[in-house]
Amino acid sequence: MTDKDGRPYIKISLDYLDNPKIDALSDTAILLHLSLLLRAGQQKRDGIVSTRACKTRGDKPFKELVTQGLLHKIDNMTYQLHDYVKHQTEAQVIKNKHEVRQSAGARGGHVKNHINRLIYDEACQHCNNDFETKADWLQHPDLTAKTPKHEWQK
Repeated sequence: MTDKDGRPYIKISLDYLDNPKIDALSDTAILLHLSLLLRAGQQKRDGIVSTRACKTRGDKPFKELVTQGLLHKIDNMTYQLHDYVKHQTEAQVIKNKHEVRQSAGARGGHVKNHINRLIYDEACQHCNNDFETKADWLQHPDLTAKTPKHEWQK
Protein backbone atom coordinates (compact mmCIF):
# COMPACT_ATOMS: atom_id res chain seq x y z
CA MET A 1 0.00 0.00 0.00
CA THR A 2 1.19 3.54 -0.56
CA ASP A 3 0.63 6.74 1.35
CA LYS A 4 0.97 10.38 0.29
CA ASP A 5 4.68 10.10 -0.48
CA GLY A 6 4.07 7.23 -2.87
CA ARG A 7 6.38 4.67 -1.28
CA PRO A 8 4.89 1.26 -0.49
CA TYR A 9 4.66 0.26 3.17
CA ILE A 10 3.39 -2.43 5.49
CA LYS A 11 1.52 -1.98 8.77
CA ILE A 12 3.29 -2.78 12.04
CA SER A 13 1.57 -1.91 15.31
CA LEU A 14 3.53 -0.21 18.06
CA ASP A 15 2.97 -3.20 20.33
CA TYR A 16 4.48 -5.65 17.80
CA LEU A 17 7.33 -6.61 20.15
CA ASP A 18 4.89 -7.11 23.06
CA ASN A 19 3.00 -9.87 21.25
CA PRO A 20 3.69 -13.16 23.11
CA LYS A 21 4.54 -14.95 19.85
CA ILE A 22 7.09 -12.28 18.95
CA ASP A 23 8.42 -11.91 22.50
CA ALA A 24 9.38 -15.60 22.52
CA LEU A 25 11.56 -15.20 19.41
CA SER A 26 15.29 -14.58 19.20
CA ASP A 27 16.47 -11.29 17.73
CA THR A 28 17.41 -13.08 14.51
CA ALA A 29 13.96 -14.64 14.23
CA ILE A 30 12.31 -11.23 14.80
CA LEU A 31 14.47 -9.76 12.06
CA LEU A 32 13.54 -12.68 9.79
CA HIS A 33 9.83 -12.17 10.51
CA LEU A 34 10.04 -8.45 9.75
CA SER A 35 12.01 -9.09 6.56
CA LEU A 36 9.42 -11.66 5.44
CA LEU A 37 6.62 -9.16 6.10
CA LEU A 38 8.47 -6.57 4.01
CA ARG A 39 9.16 -9.06 1.24
CA ALA A 40 5.51 -10.16 1.17
CA GLY A 41 4.39 -6.53 1.00
CA GLN A 42 6.78 -5.82 -1.84
CA GLN A 43 5.81 -8.92 -3.81
CA LYS A 44 2.05 -8.38 -3.24
CA ARG A 45 1.34 -12.07 -2.77
CA ASP A 46 -0.87 -11.80 0.34
CA GLY A 47 1.73 -13.17 2.72
CA ILE A 48 2.94 -16.09 0.66
CA VAL A 49 6.74 -16.40 0.72
CA SER A 50 9.18 -18.95 -0.63
CA THR A 51 10.86 -21.51 1.60
CA ARG A 52 14.18 -20.12 0.41
CA ALA A 53 13.25 -16.63 1.64
CA CYS A 54 12.15 -18.13 4.96
CA LYS A 55 15.58 -19.62 5.48
CA THR A 56 17.69 -16.55 4.63
CA ARG A 57 18.71 -16.17 8.30
CA GLY A 58 19.31 -19.90 8.78
CA ASP A 59 17.27 -22.89 9.90
CA LYS A 60 17.06 -21.99 13.59
CA PRO A 61 15.16 -18.66 13.22
CA PHE A 62 13.00 -20.26 10.52
CA LYS A 63 12.04 -23.10 12.88
CA GLU A 64 11.27 -20.56 15.62
CA LEU A 65 8.73 -18.83 13.35
CA VAL A 66 7.12 -22.15 12.45
CA THR A 67 7.03 -23.27 16.12
CA GLN A 68 5.43 -19.99 17.23
CA GLY A 69 2.78 -20.33 14.51
CA LEU A 70 3.96 -17.28 12.53
CA LEU A 71 4.62 -19.32 9.38
CA HIS A 72 2.29 -21.97 7.98
CA LYS A 73 3.53 -24.47 5.43
CA ILE A 74 1.58 -24.49 2.17
CA ASP A 75 3.84 -26.90 0.29
CA ASN A 76 7.57 -27.69 0.05
CA MET A 77 8.26 -24.43 -1.79
CA THR A 78 6.02 -21.91 0.01
CA TYR A 79 4.86 -20.69 3.40
CA GLN A 80 2.07 -18.34 4.47
CA LEU A 81 2.71 -15.60 7.03
CA HIS A 82 0.20 -15.93 9.88
CA ASP A 83 -2.75 -13.49 9.62
CA TYR A 84 -1.02 -11.47 6.90
CA VAL A 85 -4.23 -10.52 5.08
CA LYS A 86 -5.92 -9.70 8.38
CA HIS A 87 -3.36 -6.98 9.14
CA GLN A 88 -2.09 -5.90 5.70
CA THR A 89 -3.83 -4.59 2.61
CA GLU A 90 -4.73 -7.37 0.19
CA ALA A 91 -2.92 -7.49 -3.15
CA GLN A 92 -6.19 -7.19 -5.11
CA VAL A 93 -7.15 -4.01 -3.24
CA ILE A 94 -3.75 -2.49 -4.04
CA LYS A 95 -4.10 -3.51 -7.68
CA ASN A 96 -7.60 -2.00 -7.91
CA LYS A 97 -6.42 1.30 -6.40
CA HIS A 98 -3.51 1.37 -8.84
CA GLU A 99 -5.84 0.79 -11.81
CA VAL A 100 -8.22 3.55 -10.66
CA ARG A 101 -5.34 6.00 -10.26
CA GLN A 102 -3.83 4.96 -13.58
CA SER A 103 -7.15 5.46 -15.34
CA ALA A 104 -7.66 8.86 -13.70
CA GLY A 105 -4.15 9.90 -14.72
CA ALA A 106 -4.73 8.81 -18.30
CA ARG A 107 -7.99 10.74 -18.41
CA GLY A 108 -6.25 13.82 -16.96
CA GLY A 109 -3.51 13.53 -19.59
CA HIS A 110 -6.17 13.30 -22.28
CA VAL A 111 -7.87 16.46 -21.04
CA LYS A 112 -4.58 18.37 -20.84
CA ASN A 113 -3.03 17.20 -24.10
CA HIS A 114 -6.06 16.70 -26.33
CA ILE A 115 -9.21 18.47 -25.14
CA ASN A 116 -7.52 21.66 -23.91
CA ARG A 117 -5.30 21.84 -27.00
CA LEU A 118 -8.08 20.75 -29.36
CA ILE A 119 -6.06 17.88 -30.79
CA TYR A 120 -7.78 14.64 -31.76
CA ASP A 121 -5.46 11.63 -31.57
CA GLU A 122 -6.80 8.45 -33.12
CA ALA A 123 -4.34 6.41 -31.02
CA CYS A 124 -5.91 7.77 -27.80
CA GLN A 125 -8.65 5.57 -26.35
CA HIS A 126 -10.25 8.58 -24.65
CA CYS A 127 -10.40 10.49 -27.95
CA ASN A 128 -12.06 7.48 -29.56
CA ASN A 129 -14.56 7.24 -26.69
CA ASP A 130 -15.29 10.97 -27.02
CA PHE A 131 -15.80 10.48 -30.76
CA GLU A 132 -18.30 7.67 -30.17
CA THR A 133 -20.24 9.75 -27.65
CA LYS A 134 -20.02 12.85 -29.88
CA ALA A 135 -18.34 15.00 -27.24
CA ASP A 136 -18.77 18.76 -27.70
CA TRP A 137 -15.05 19.52 -27.92
CA LEU A 138 -14.83 17.50 -31.14
CA GLN A 139 -17.20 20.00 -32.83
CA HIS A 140 -14.88 22.97 -32.22
CA PRO A 141 -13.80 24.71 -35.46
CA ASP A 142 -10.13 24.88 -34.38
CA LEU A 143 -9.89 21.12 -33.80
CA THR A 144 -6.87 19.46 -35.42
CA ALA A 145 -5.96 15.84 -35.84
CA LYS A 146 -2.66 14.56 -34.57
CA THR A 147 -0.55 13.43 -37.47
CA PRO A 148 0.36 9.78 -37.19
CA LYS A 149 4.08 9.13 -36.72
CA HIS A 150 5.97 7.57 -39.55
CA GLU A 151 7.83 4.34 -38.88
CA TRP A 152 11.18 6.15 -38.78
CA GLN A 153 9.92 8.60 -36.10
CA LYS A 154 8.94 5.96 -33.54
